[in-house]
Amino acid sequence: MAGANARSMESLVGELEAVRRATIAMLEGFPDEAWGRWGTASDKSVTVRALAWIIAGHERHHMSIIRERYLNG
Repeated sequence: MAGANARSMESLVGELEAVRRATIAMLEGFPDEAWGRWGTASDKSVTVRALAWIIAGHERHHMSIIRERYLNG
């Protein structure tokens, strides 16, 4: 749906790397007191810490798909 099939692997890898670097920079910039704050995501209450773990798990999911589909295991 995002049109990824029309893009080069180099373009997709570059985007993945850029988003990962930006996410890490954002998380590293949070003050200690931010990690326990609560908010709402998809109509569910969640902490900043939980969102960081969700983001990390989502990245692992995508890396698993890349390994399975494009790197032969």
